[in-house]
Amino acid sequence: MERNLEKPLQALRDNGIDVTGTMLWDGGIDYGLFPFSAIGTEDGDWDNVARFDELADGLHRAALKHFPTSAYFEKSVETAPADSR
Repeated sequence: MERNLEKPLQALRDNGIDVTGTMLWDGGIDYGLFPFSAIGTEDGDWDNVARFDELADGLHRAALKHFPTSAYFEKSVETAPADSR
């Protein structure tokens, strides 16, 4: 499912989950669910997508994986179509 980037970014922010992203010089977008201040430390776990139209789904999947006890996760499970669970 293709997602609008605005909605997952706002939902992550509303649930206190930080998002950091950067565009790579050779293509692709690196992103992580950690504060910008964690860049350069061992606290940042980066993921990557090739294009911006893949970023919303990538962020959503990463949030479900890394924050299974969060309100974001709970809301996603409650609102997910039955065939996607």
